[in-house]
Amino acid sequence: RMSELSQKELQASNPTQCLTQLFLSKELVDLTVIIPGNNDNFKVHRLVLGMWSSVFKAMLFGPMAEGDTITLEEDPPKAFSWLLNYMYTGQTDLSSVDLALQVYLLANKYLMKPLKTICSKYLQIKVSAKSVPEILNIATLLEDETLINKCTEALESSPDSMWLSPTIGVLNSDSLEMLLKKALSVSSESVIYQGLLKW
Repeated sequence: RMSELSQKELQASNPTQCLTQLFLSKELVDLTVIIPGNNDNFKVHRLVLGMWSSVFKAMLFGPMAEGDTITLEEDPPKAFSWLLNYMYTGQTDLSSVDLALQVYLLANKYLMKPLKTICSKYLQIKVSAKSVPEILNIATLLEDETLINKCTEALESSPDSMWLSPTIGVLNSDSLEMLLKKALSVSSESVIYQGLLKW
């Protein structure tokens, strides 16, 4: 049962604050999310997950719904923790490109379109010649044309930098093929050759 203090707090709060309080207090949780390799399990409310994602709704309330524990084998713990915080509090602060890329993949996996837009817009701002390889990989995978265009624009302003950067090895084959087809203006063909050797 909910404590009298918690009842009073929830009654006096707006809906977002109520969800935040539930998230922080862990009261009334009815689901444990396990991510292998993560020391802590996530105690959550299945209704909240189901409200945000049709994938979770089917997983938790559909005919194949499991018990009070689910295991998510492939979700990065830090990104999933951020995802839960977003679901409960509405906070959208992304602290790094790496985190944004991981959250973007989770948003796609769980069919959370508004969150995909948030991640895409953040990454569009963060695109640089140095960050192009890792961002372009995800943009290509998720067919985010706006983000792909931002990546190519960044390369057009500094075409040699990515090919000469150690990060070029991060590019997957699809992204590399797309860039080669773009015929970006580099200072010489040897720059691309050097990049391909590093790749």
